[in-house]
Amino acid sequence: MGILLLLGLIALACTLVRIVIYFTDKQFSRARGIALHAALSVAAYVAIVIVAALPSPRSAPAIGTHCDDDWCMSVDSISKTPTAPGRLNYRLAVHIFSRANHGPRSAKGAWLYLADERGRRFELAPDASAVPIDVVLEPHRSVATSLNFTVPADARGLRLIGGLGSISMASFIIGSGDLLRRPRMQLRID
Repeated sequence: MGILLLLGLIALACTLVRIVIYFTDKQFSRARGIALHAALSVAAYVAIVIVAALPSPRSAPAIGTHCDDDWCMSVDSISKTPTAPGRLNYRLAVHIFSRANHGPRSAKGAWLYLADERGRRFELAPDASAVPIDVVLEPHRSVATSLNFTVPADARGLRLIGGLGSISMASFIIGSGDLLRRPRMQLRID
């Protein structure tokens, strides 16, 4: 958690204590004034988080390793095979690893899909034989798995896009993008 967020939460807790004290001392106007300032401060912070999370044009790097804090995923290879007329199966061999020095790591709630230059989305195909991407990893451990996507043969400019599906305390750190479900990862694969 960001140090500024932690300090902000401590300041907010102290402010709430002050409001309760003034309220119990029947100093209602003073309690109301402090509550108004606290509400405006929280609203300003949330507005800054949202503005900082707005999508900005940026290019997607080529395949390789992507880390989100201590959880990492590396795309090692990509294979394409025809599955049906006009359809291709993209199989991405990946390994997931933890850079953490202590405690388990997981991408619980993560989502992945392929997108082409026309904005079409291609969801991850279920594969019971593959290790799920949200596997729990102990520090400095890794696991190999694969991701399968079926796409039309005319799809160009494919990108692997991923993010987290849940809002956590880290979502309120300025620039995280989680509140807007902005992707945390974009890798060019084609």
